[in-house]
This record gives sequence, structure tokens and C-alpha cells, in this order.
Amino acid sequence: HQNVKLKIKPADWAFDARIAAGKKPVFVYVFEKSENPSRHDDEYKEAIFFQVPAGLTAFNYTDGELAKTKLYFESICFGTCGGRYITKGTLRGRKQGNHWLITIQFDDKKIERVYTEDKGA
Repeated sequence: HQNVKLKIKPADWAFDARIAAGKKPVFVYVFEKSENPSRHDDEYKEAIFFQVPAGLTAFNYTDGELAKTKLYFESICFGTCGGRYITKGTLRGRKQGNHWLITIQFDDKKIERVYTEDKGA
């Protein structure tokens, strides 16, 4: 998403992060586990949100620098789920044409993803 900004506001049964009018690119990654029809309340969804300054063609943030990006991880499920800012890990991106190659690593997660400016970034 281009020319927006990231706002974090607690919400019940929805992601806390919201995309609002602004001047930064915001990136969103969503993972949704398939529902098992034989089990009740097994739905699970997680998302990662972050923003970077406009005009960059590459970025590399580590640990304490992640606060500059508002890197936020959240899970929605039945039980003990919630959201938090990520302060330990790495966030890297490189722009190639109108695509971004993004790598996010924290806790036991490593996500590599390609975003197209007009669809995901």
C-alpha cells in the first residue's frame, strides 16, 4: 500500500493494525490456517505489518532499529492470542522494478515474500 501509514489500535476479533492516510509504504503479510471441519474453534490467522520511509529502494533493520518500522505481529485465534511489536530480529527489503523482495525473521519465523507495488506494498 503506497502513501499511507500504519496505526495500531486494539480490536476484538480483528487485527489491531489499520492502514490510514499518510505518506509511507505499508507492507502486510497474512497467513490463515485452513479450518478443520472436524474440530471446533481451530481457526487461526496471523499477520505482520510494517512501514518504511517513502522513496527507499532498499532497507535493512535489526533489533532496536525495528521500532522505526512499527513491525507488528498479531495472531487471531480462540484462546491466548494477541499482538506485539517485534524488537528482536531482522527486516530486509530490496526493490526490483515495481516489486519488493522482503525477508522478515524473528522468533522461530522466517518469511520471504515478493510484493508488487500496486497490490501489496
